[in-house]
Amino acid sequence: MPRFFLIFCCLSLLVFQSGCASPATQKAAAARFLDRLAAKQMDSAEPENLMLCHGHGCRLQSPVTLSKKQWNKVKAAFRPRANTAEKERKQIAKAFALLEEYAGTQTGTDADQGGTFEAAFQKGQMDCQDESMNAGMYFLLLKNQKLIRRHSLYGEAHRGFFLNGWPHRALEIYDDKTEERYVLDSWYHDNGFPAEIIPAKDWHDGWRPEEIKKKKPAPQ
Repeated sequence: MPRFFLIFCCLSLLVFQSGCASPATQKAAAARFLDRLAAKQMDSAEPENLMLCHGHGCRLQSPVTLSKKQWNKVKAAFRPRANTAEKERKQIAKAFALLEEYAGTQTGTDADQGGTFEAAFQKGQMDCQDESMNAGMYFLLLKNQKLIRRHSLYGEAHRGFFLNGWPHRALEIYDDKTEERYVLDSWYHDNGFPAEIIPAKDWHDGWRPEEIKKKKPAPQ
């Protein structure tokens, strides 16, 4: 019996990480994450009314208002309209960089460094939970504004806990046509760089970027 239970758990883990999921599973995962966003008033963002998580573990929240000029630049990231899901993912990554930059200047999180540990608990630093919640808010904003047309929210991806390194989380989305899942991870790079969007299976297997993108220090 114990051996059978262990085999069952391993097989379940493989299925979970394979990138395939039933519609019911997708809806349940999205609903759980939406509930968390709603609890922080981050589920119905508008360009002039955003709420940004920061302070580690979404301990702090600060309001953000995008100017008309800033919002127009975000919309421009989706022109011309993507004719493939792959192109749309590149547009999403670019739009996230702009949103992160604009929000950063208003909240002090423009000093956020890639990762958490080197600058842990410094002013403006965010952890992966802050990043994941903010990514969910940005994605819903762009989706509700009909800028994202080929992807939907899956939920929050988790890895670590003795497997594939330190515990980590990020936003998970899926291709509406193929249902292939992708993880959108903005944690590794400094504020204002495009988010990484990679196949969910690779991310769960321990993916990390080959290059960590850092801002150049300001001239003295």
